[in-house]
Amino acid sequence: MIDDLAGLLDGGRRPGVYRAGPGEFALSERTAAAGWQVAEVGAFDDLEGFYDQVADALGLPRYFGRNLDALWDCLTDLIEPTALIIADWSRFALPEPRDAARLLSLLTDRTREGTPFAVVLANRGALDLEDQVAGLNPT
Repeated sequence: MIDDLAGLLDGGRRPGVYRAGPGEFALSERTAAAGWQVAEVGAFDDLEGFYDQVADALGLPRYFGRNLDALWDCLTDLIEPTALIIADWSRFALPEPRDAARLLSLLTDRTREGTPFAVVLANRGALDLEDQVAGLNPT
C-alpha cells in the first residue's frame, strides 16, 4: 500500500512507501525538515541505473554487489532514519514492470523493519497507471 505523503512530512518519522505527484515542491527540503536523512535517486531506466543512483545517493560501499540481496544488506545497515526519494519512478516502472515490482517489494519490506526507512515515489504523472503496473492497489 502506498501511504499519503503527509505521513512522511508531519515529523512523526512514520516508515512507509509514499507517492509524490508533479505538484509537490521542495520535497527533499520538506522531508529533511521532518527529521529524515534524505537520499535522492535520479531518474533511471533499468535496475543497473537504479543501482548506480542508489549507491551514490546512500554512499554505499564500493563492494556493493549491485543486486537485490546486496541492496537489502546495505539498506538494513542504515543507522539513521532515511527517506529514499526516487525521481520519476514511472519512467522505470512502466517499461520494466517485473523489475519494478521486485524492487518495490524489497523497499516496502525494508520500511517494515529496522531503523525507520521511507520511500517516496516521485512522478511527473500517471500515478494510478504506475501503481497498477507495479502491482499495487492504492485503495
